This record gives sequence, structure tokens and C-alpha cells, in this order.
Amino acid sequence: MKTLIAVMMVLCFLSVGCGGGSKTSSTFSNPLPAISNGPTLATVTSYWGDEDCVSGYLMGIEFASDGSFQSIVTGTGPGSTTCTGNVIYQPTGAELILGGSCSGPGPGGDIANMTGIVGSTSSGSFTAASTTVSMNQGATYDGCRFTLEQGQQGQQ
Repeated sequence: MKTLIAVMMVLCFLSVGCGGGSKTSSTFSNPLPAISNGPTLATVTSYWGDEDCVSGYLMGIEFASDGSFQSIVTGTGPGSTTCTGNVIYQPTGAELILGGSCSGPGPGGDIANMTGIVGSTSSGSFTAASTTVSMNQGATYDGCRFTLEQGQQGQQ
């Protein structure tokens, strides 16, 4: 009987369902390979466009599989803002952090990060559960949908 209880205790400690184990945060797979537009920014053949996420603004972004990105935000006024830099993947929140520098006479905004990305280049679209855009004091928008457009941004 003592042996049976000892075996049950060992099994309980080894199993996840015992209730006394430590909790770990969820880890998600990096969505960048699935939404990449090409190996490098110089060789991308498509980009992601969004017209409905932020009222009055058009946003486009290119992701390269080397970890670089370029975003272009165009507002209702003249010009656009172009940002380039590197993508940092944060696995615990399935977050892509877009860090870089921006230039241009446009609305002065950039896409700062995206979380919960579902979709792929092969499907022709992806949705970000949340997208933080700095032009509106870091406002976060839910459910931004990006569709695949052919060519490179700014060269249409």
C-alpha cells in the first residue's frame, strides 16, 4: 500500500494536472516567416496594405525574412512617413516590435508593434489582433487586416 501511494505521488508531481506545478507563460511561433515579402527589402516582391485600421490613414508595410521592415503611412494631407528598421520577435506575447527610424513630410506616424498575427503571404492576408500606431499618441487598434499587394511600396 505504501508503495502504491509513493508511486501515485511521484506520478502526480510529474504530471501537469496535479495543480501544484509551476505556471509558465505561453510561447507562440514567430509569425515573421509566414508574412515575409521576400529575403531582403531590396528584393521584396510584395507588401501589406491596410486602408481601414486607422481612419484617414493608409498604411503599408514590407517584412523581409532577414528581419528588416519598411512601413509607409500616408494621411489625408500631403506626403507620407517612411520608417525602416528591424523586427524584434517577443515570443511570450506573439509580438512583433518594429524598431527603426522614420523620415518624410507625412503625418509623422509609424507602426510600433503588432500582436496576435494570423495569416500568411500564401493566403494573401493577415490580421493583427492589435496594432500600435504612434501617430495617434501610441493608440492601439484591434483587428487590423492587411492584404497582400504586388510590387514594392512607393513604386506603383
